[in-house]
Amino acid sequence: MAHRTRVMQLYRHALKTCLDWSGDRRQWYDRGRAIRAEFEANRTLASREQADRLLQHGEQLLADWQHPNPIIAPYYVGGTAFSRNPPMPENVKIVLDFGREHGGH
Repeated sequence: MAHRTRVMQLYRHALKTCLDWSGDRRQWYDRGRAIRAEFEANRTLASREQADRLLQHGEQLLADWQHPNPIIAPYYVGGTAFSRNPPMPENVKIVLDFGREHGGH
């Protein structure tokens, strides 16, 4: 995978992992700015080997900091609202003319 792609994925996953650990959005914004500052500080590394080592270190840190119970969007599998309104079973019928089933008026 291209170095730039790996860096972008690391940044994105770092922000998502940070959100899992933050109890408040304002707290997450501050941490997100600190993460961005770290990435910007290392943006102009001249040595490819040093950049690769730094990237591997960042990926290892991210793996170590994974939240045991991450936030899952409600509409994704495992989210709080996933399959909240599952389809009706086939044996349940909806009667649209309730009260007039037997020809009564």
